[in-house]
Amino acid sequence: MPRSTIERVLANESSRLLAIPGVTSVGIALGPPGRDAIAVGIIDRGVASRVPTEIEGVPVVVEVTGIVDALPKR
Repeated sequence: MPRSTIERVLANESSRLLAIPGVTSVGIALGPPGRDAIAVGIIDRGVASRVPTEIEGVPVVVEVTGIVDALPKR
């Protein structure tokens, strides 16, 4: 699947994915062998069931990242 397709899907779906309670981040990562995927960071495994496994034919990989806090401005 072309990288541009994954970038389009991510641009279209990132807001929806980030609106799922417990989702901390979205991006592009390596998925199934030899394929790019949408990466979704979650706070704990309980959130995984609310995240789709595929969007428009693009695989979604989930990683438990815990809570993500931004560093304060200096």
